Amino acid sequence: MTRTAWTPASPWPTADEQLLLRAALLDGGGALDAWRRFRDTHDGIDHLDGDAYRLLPQLFRNLQAYDSEDPALGRLKGIYRHTWYVNQLLMRAGSHAVALLEADCVDTMLLDGGALVACHVRDVGDRPMDSCGVLVHPHDAERSLAILSAHGWTSRDRLSPRQLTRTRRSVALVKEEGGHLVLHWSALFPGSYDEELWSDAVKVSLGGVETLAPSPTDQLLLACVEGLGWTPAPLRWIPDATLLIRSISEAIDWRSLVVRARQRAVALDLADALEFLVVELQLELPRELPAWLRQRAERSDRLLHGLKMMPQRRAVFWRLARRTARACDATRRLATSSPPAARRREKLVILLDGWGARARRATARRAVRKGVGWFSRARTP
Repeated sequence: MTRTAWTPASPWPTADEQLLLRAALLDGGGALDAWRRFRDTHDGIDHLDGDAYRLLPQLFRNLQAYDSEDPALGRLKGIYRHTWYVNQLLMRAGSHAVALLEADCVDTMLLDGGALVACHVRDVGDRPMDSCGVLVHPHDAERSLAILSAHGWTSRDRLSPRQLTRTRRSVALVKEEGGHLVLHWSALFPGSYDEELWSDAVKVSLGGVETLAPSPTDQLLLACVEGLGWTPAPLRWIPDATLLIRSISEAIDWRSLVVRARQRAVALDLADALEFLVVELQLELPRELPAWLRQRAERSDRLLHGLKMMPQRRAVFWRLARRTARACDATRRLATSSPPAARRREKLVILLDGWGARARRATARRAVRKGVGWFSRARTP
């Protein structure tokens, strides 16, 4: 695979974020050089937040191994310990939820951070988790929500379980004791029922509870594609994909990865992601992999992918074009992956979401409530 200069676009890290990524993920001199360059241009790490903050536990492990005298180690150690504690709480709550579902004969599979921590992360504090992701079959989604609701898990959405399962592919649940769980019934997008994901899953244990996790091939696909979606999260997928490739590259079926990416219409996303990992983090991958992924890509695929990867602009025309492309992309995928009976309803929901209808409806509701409140106060003598 040829290594060329990488030009960041909106889904990709900035120059400073790339330095932080190298400092946290490279080995030896490369990591130390990136860290010193980052430190020379920034006043410490206290200004970091969001996804950049998530890299600090891994940065602590790297600096501890290669530069034990660095003055930032004390602060980083405190962040690492906090991450370890929060992850333990999330995993305990997640294992409790999985146990409830499994006891009621609901098949479960870990996703996102829960799968990585259960399968590959040796130290629980290395990889920050915001929640524990659990996948169930679509026909079990409504029953799963009812089971978890009966045991104290609640959703902020004011919708019934039936409405949620018909209009979403996941829902965030919380518990008073501090648990955060994301219940999925589709791993990538609505209508993709992921039969292959379930058939190739591997058995894992989360807090002593037996469940499933995606195969190494599917974990890499999910990590890259979720990170390069229409709402990208560049500093989340890169450490996860790097961990998978470094720790279990021999277990990844590269040809199967190409086939599944094509079936899900995400081959171009995956090709860009893997090229970035090779260029910026010096990961070793099969040379022909990007060419395999880009072969037979249709013109419409390239057009939609190009719009997604363009830096976002504030002009009305570009925002409308991006929303239209997002809705077209989702409905195109549904056309190849959904059961025919579900396509019409799901296409309508995806089209509305692509145009931001849900967010606008919430804004309109807040405006109406404020208007009613103001009118009531104005009429009060």
